[in-house]
Amino acid sequence: MKGCNPEPLVGIFWLVGKHLVMDTTPLSEAGKYGDFKIHGGDHVNVWAEMEKRGEVPRDSDYEEHPRGRSNFNTKTQRFTLFADACILRKKNVVAKLMSVMHLPDDTALSYDNNGKLVGEINHFRTTDGKSVTTNTQYNSNTGRPTSQTVNVSESNGICVVALIVGR
Repeated sequence: MKGCNPEPLVGIFWLVGKHLVMDTTPLSEAGKYGDFKIHGGDHVNVWAEMEKRGEVPRDSDYEEHPRGRSNFNTKTQRFTLFADACILRKKNVVAKLMSVMHLPDDTALSYDNNGKLVGEINHFRTTDGKSVTTNTQYNSNTGRPTSQTVNVSESNGICVVALIVGR
């Protein structure tokens, strides 16, 4: 795109802790998929490549971090930013994504996973060596949690599991 405005980008991204990790393509170079212009990389393979280069944590899987993508609809001439519910609830993260990807103000925001139940998995270690993993499922219409499983594994191998059901 010409002029002073930077060219919009399509791509994929993760929120790793408080940091955005992205792989993007300028719109003019994006691949075509039906009526959409898309980034050629997928979350699985791009994460593996970033892991090899040391750009993402080596001790975590691509599914452990909230993620999303953006595309451009060639029929409506409109961008959509798809993301896990926990990302869309963080207005500062959405604003940063929109700014870094040079997306216009009329970009549609949508829950990822085609409007179905959306989930996120988070993993961290406590200072006393416990490994904590949470798996939260969200209602994509409301963005509210519908259930959460919390696994706490102690360093001695004992594991405690709690299932919390939302309303």
